[in-house]
Amino acid sequence: MKTEHDMFSALVNLLVDRSLGLHLVASLAELISVDARFNLWVASDGKQDLDDKEMLDVIDIYEDLRIKCCTSIEEFEADRDEESLEAAFRGIIETLTNAHRPGA
Repeated sequence: MKTEHDMFSALVNLLVDRSLGLHLVASLAELISVDARFNLWVASDGKQDLDDKEMLDVIDIYEDLRIKCCTSIEEFEADRDEESLEAAFRGIIETLTNAHRPGA
């Protein structure tokens, strides 16, 4: 997988791996859900809730998280370290959940 893939596709592709542990599958599903909610928020309320600078900041945060997610998946594919990938997912979930709150 290359890091230019979008985060959602990278997550869904990983989800088909039948050898994943239950905790990682749960984190993966939660991250897919958080990503979807974030994108829905941006498409609907985000444009109204944030000024242009704040919206650009949120987009930058999302891009950084997308790269971190795809890179973490690539590392997992090389080392199969589920704990590291789950920890990366937890960090992304927390940041993405708070990304739409200025100052969070």
